[in-house]
Amino acid sequence: MDRTTLVANTSNMPVAAREASIYTGITLSEYLRDMGYHVAMMADSTSRWAEALREISGRLAEMPAGEYLCSLLHAA
Repeated sequence: MDRTTLVANTSNMPVAAREASIYTGITLSEYLRDMGYHVAMMADSTSRWAEALREISGRLAEMPAGEYLCSLLHAA
């Protein structure tokens, strides 16, 4: 575990933190890849991420796109 980066959050953290954690992990993985390291990125529970996206979409009064993802994801 000498060269391990861990981005963790719990279900009792704010929705924005849960939603941002996957993007933080992706950004770290891309940075380390660009530095020449071998990278393996794993997400433990993408259902929590999708749940956070749905909740944010509901708070913004947006129509969800599909069953799990909000329309913010399709804008990227």
